[in-house]
Amino acid sequence: MQSESERSGMAVLEVNIPTGYFIHQPKLDAYVLSFMVPTLKRAKYLTDKVVFYFDYVRPQSCMKGWQLI
Repeated sequence: MQSESERSGMAVLEVNIPTGYFIHQPKLDAYVLSFMVPTLKRAKYLTDKVVFYFDYVRPQSCMKGWQLI
């Protein structure tokens, strides 16, 4: 019998950004460096989305302290 792991391997979360909105890359960099989400290792703004890279996620994982301004 094989049991499930309590956490995943590396995970990527892509969040689409609505037309007319943008995010400054330095704000994303500061968010990563704040360690509010300890497993978040990188965040990258692309033209129409933000990509978040995590070492792993757990079922109860959440991104706290983030708001679009």
